[in-house]
Amino acid sequence: MSNNIFDTPDRTGEFDSADIQSSSVICGISYIPPLFFLPLVAATKSSFGKFHANQALLAMIYCFASGVTGSIFAFIFGILSEIPLMGWLFSIIGVLLGLAIGLSAFIIVVMGMVNGFTGKAKELPIIGKYTILK
Repeated sequence: MSNNIFDTPDRTGEFDSADIQSSSVICGISYIPPLFFLPLVAATKSSFGKFHANQALLAMIYCFASGVTGSIFAFIFGILSEIPLMGWLFSIIGVLLGLAIGLSAFIIVVMGMVNGFTGKAKELPIIGKYTILK
């Protein structure tokens, strides 16, 4: 087993190449956070589309959760920044944590879009192994 977080299972071979070719653009667009349902509506019989709709929904949930987590960190470290002499350190830590969390969400969305547009069915890092939409 690989220790690389980006080395996720590739399930492209499980899908029909005509299905992939006909729905890849819709699948790529579905990673724009509120559009995860697009493959379910535009390509109703596409199993490749269902795979990406699930991955896009997971990415949207991850983006929401990372936004909430980043806000909580900003709030906590904002309060801690009022501590005399050490406040600047807590401000910097809060900003860096918020950036890291936001960047991870951005990377996951971009990876999903690239996979969708290029006709690949690779699971997203961290969240891709879960199934919400069947």
